[in-house]
Amino acid sequence: MPTLLSPLLVLNDVRRDIDRKYQRVVEYVDVSVIPFDPRILGFIREGSNTIFVNAIPLERAMDKYEHLYVVLTHELIHMSGVADEREVRKMTMDLIEEKFSPNSYAYTLAQSLLDPVSKFLRDSWKKGRPNTFI
Repeated sequence: MPTLLSPLLVLNDVRRDIDRKYQRVVEYVDVSVIPFDPRILGFIREGSNTIFVNAIPLERAMDKYEHLYVVLTHELIHMSGVADEREVRKMTMDLIEEKFSPNSYAYTLAQSLLDPVSKFLRDSWKKGRPNTFI
């Protein structure tokens, strides 16, 4: 019988890691896994403390823990006060890069969500010739 993965257990890991890296804490957060448009992985409603995670892509994910980790990290960074989508995706990628290997599902997912300009600049640093402008 497969083990059930609790989104709240993953949320606790995410909260700890965000606090450690960014010194940002969101006191009360709930997670609700429901099906909706599969193009959207998760969202939060303004003024709400609930992160809604899409059940459809989660069910299809190769690694459910890593999928939840990426989605919850992204949404929790938003809840901690960062509104800019590009900055949230960059911060999410930075955290994922520290925690998971480049061959992991989480790394691949976070990188696919990264803004193309951020990805270009990030890749340029790895080649030893950093571009600081486009």
